This record gives sequence, C-alpha cells and structure tokens, in this order.
Amino acid sequence: MLVGSLDCFPDLELLDPTVDIHAMFLHYNKFYFEDSLGACSVEWSSKRMTSCGGVCEFRGGGCTIKLSEPLLKFRPVADIKAVLLHEMIHAHNFLVGPKDDGRDGHGSVFQAHMRRINACRDPDPLRPLEGYNITIRHSMLDEVAYYQNHHWSCPRCGHLVRRAMNRPPQEADCWRRAGPACADPRCGWHVHLRHCGGTYIKVKEPEGYKPKTRRREEAGKQQAGPSSAALPGPTPAATPPAGHRPITGYFQPAPSHGATAGSSSLRNPDSIVPAASNNTAANVQGQHGPRGGSKLRSRTPDGCEEDIHSRRAKLAAAALARLQAVPPRPPSRPPASPHPGQETIIDLT
Repeated sequence: MLVGSLDCFPDLELLDPTVDIHAMFLHYNKFYFEDSLGACSVEWSSKRMTSCGGVCEFRGGGCTIKLSEPLLKFRPVADIKAVLLHEMIHAHNFLVGPKDDGRDGHGSVFQAHMRRINACRDPDPLRPLEGYNITIRHSMLDEVAYYQNHHWSCPRCGHLVRRAMNRPPQEADCWRRAGPACADPRCGWHVHLRHCGGTYIKVKEPEGYKPKTRRREEAGKQQAGPSSAALPGPTPAATPPAGHRPITGYFQPAPSHGATAGSSSLRNPDSIVPAASNNTAANVQGQHGPRGGSKLRSRTPDGCEEDIHSRRAKLAAAALARLQAVPPRPPSRPPASPHPGQETIIDLT
C-alpha cells in the first residue's frame, strides 16, 4: 500500500545520523529571513560547550552560530532545527534589526519572530511532523547534568554547585562584572556571598580524574625517561676459556717516547701499539732550548733525534730538487695551415 503522508512514521526524525546544518541554514535563511543573513556562518562547537544548546557570537560586523555538539548529539533532529532557528533569530536582530529590548536578547522582537516561525504553515520540506517548537530556554537538562561531574558544596549553608569543568565558584562567575555592588538576583556568586559568605569545598569529581598540572608532571617524567639509578651497571669482563689468551695479550705496551709513522714498531705488523691516551703528540717531545723556549724534536727511522724544523727544511729541499729535475716542456706550435704555402683566412662577416 502506498502512503502519501509521513504521519504514520513519527520515528523518522530520529533516524538521520548525518545532519547537514549548513544546508539547513541556507534553507531557513531563504525561507524565513529573506536571505538577510549573508554575513553569518554556522558550525559545530567544541566538546567544551556543555551548558547551552547554541550561541551566536558577534564580531567584526558579522556573526557565527555555534551549535553544541556534546548536547545535540543525544537529541532528535527536530531539536537541532529549533536551536538553529533560535540562534538565527539572534543573528537577524543583530545584522538587520531592530535591536531587541530584552536584557538577554529575548525581548519582544525575539519573541515576535519566534511566534511567527512556530505558527507558519507554508509548505516547508524541513518542518518536523509536529511543527517547530522554538523556545527561549532549552529543555536539555538531563544532557547538561550528564557532563556536570565536578561538584562544590558550601559546608555552612549546604549550597551545591555543579560544573562540567574543574573550576571552583569565584567572583568571575558574575556575568555583569559589577563586583561587590552586583545586585542581580540571578548572580549565584554574589547572592551566596551576601546571604552566607561561606567557602566552597570540592566534594566530587570524575573517577580517575587528574588535574592538568599533575598530567603535565607525569608527561614530563615519561619524556625524561628512567633515572640514572635505575639503569644497569657496567657488564663485567668475560673470563677467557682455559688455554686461550685474552685479546690484550696480543698488544705491546706503548714506548715512553712514542712512535713515528716510520718507526720499526709500525713496520712490523705483529707489534701494533695502541694510541697514547694523553693529549701530547705520540711522535713529538719537547726540550728546552738555550733561550728558554722549546725545540720540537722527532725520531728518524734510524733512531736518531733531529730538530723538526731541520727535518722540514730537508724535505722541502728534496721536493724542490725533484721539480728541477723534470725536463722542460717543449713550446706549443701554432696550428698548421690546411694548404702549405697559403695563409689561413677567417671570414668574420
């Protein structure tokens, strides 16, 4: 049987897992606000917006509507549409006017638009089956209480404050920022201060909750790694088996005056001497000259000591003699003419 109406399917509003708030905004802007909200945008909020269904932020000549993702993800699509239209009325009053006469923006101008949209019966493909139900205050109290896991209580009067963040009650909670002279009966901080004056004490927090300072300290310890006391000590040297020589037995002790590259200890591959551990060069030793300076002496391959400057002079003289012994290169000849007896003419034109 074909059904021409969706009245027999009231649960369809609960089955839409992908709600396109941008398409809804464009439709409502054209259908109810005559495309006057071009300077307004809509987006989902962060996970920290857990006390209200949505907000409309005004800045720089435009506004941004943010819908609470933590609260509205538990609600049907009809509630998302109602919250979106609620915030679009605020945006229209700010961008187009007239300015609302209510202290919190829900005065006569806001309520006129609210009643107009709720009572509209023009064909709207996005209208819920039961119609729009735009209100001044939302009814998502259970969802708000679900996120309020930090509790503070006054031991003098028993007043309980519930919050979703780890922030104790304080004077900054006064939304009028009037200081001690605040007389607003909706300001919970100053009302409690005038009638009781007690100090709030935290009585409940989520299981396993850690403040940010403690979490940062633990993260720093994990990045630093284990302490030096927990590191294992040096591994003891292994004892060679019976009948085998340790590896140090194949090396000879270093001579007292060092060894040069041409010494007899390096000529013999069986007598390898490890490098000296001090900072003094292994092939040079210092001796005081007649003027109190130091003459650097090296040991020649035959074992005799020689002044290092004299040694360098001899090496330079030998290199110069080898260069002089090379015969001179003959001079280069000009290229021969392609035709003997004729001059080569090059045309540059």
